[in-house]
Amino acid sequence: MRAWLLAALFVSLPATASVDRVCYVYLVNDAKSSVVSFEAAPTKSQQWVRLPIGEQPLAGGGAATMLGIRKGTDCLHDFRIAFADGRVLIQRGFDICRFGSFHPDFYLRHSQPVRDGEPEI
Repeated sequence: MRAWLLAALFVSLPATASVDRVCYVYLVNDAKSSVVSFEAAPTKSQQWVRLPIGEQPLAGGGAATMLGIRKGTDCLHDFRIAFADGRVLIQRGFDICRFGSFHPDFYLRHSQPVRDGEPEI
C-alpha cells in the first residue's frame, strides 16, 4: 500500500511542475508608438495578467524587453497590448512554448478591427 502511494506521488510531480513553468518571450516593439502596457492570459480565458515592461513605456522603433509568462496548462496565450497613441492590440493564440519573440507591428498591420474598437487577429 505504501509503495502504491509513493508511486502515485511521483507520477503527479511532473504534472505539477509543468503548470508552474515560466516561458520567456522577447517583446520587440517594432511599432511606431510606444507600448504602455502588456497583458497575457491563457487563450480564451480573459484572465489578464499585466506584465512589467520596465520603468518607462517601451519605445517604438525596436526597443525590447524580456517577459516571463507562466505557462499554466497550455502554451497558447492571448496578448493585450496598449500603445501610447491609444490603439489596443489583442493577439489570440500565441504559442509561448514555440515562439521566443513577439513583434506587435506585424499583427497591427494584419489585424481587423472588431466592434468594440480593439484590433484583433
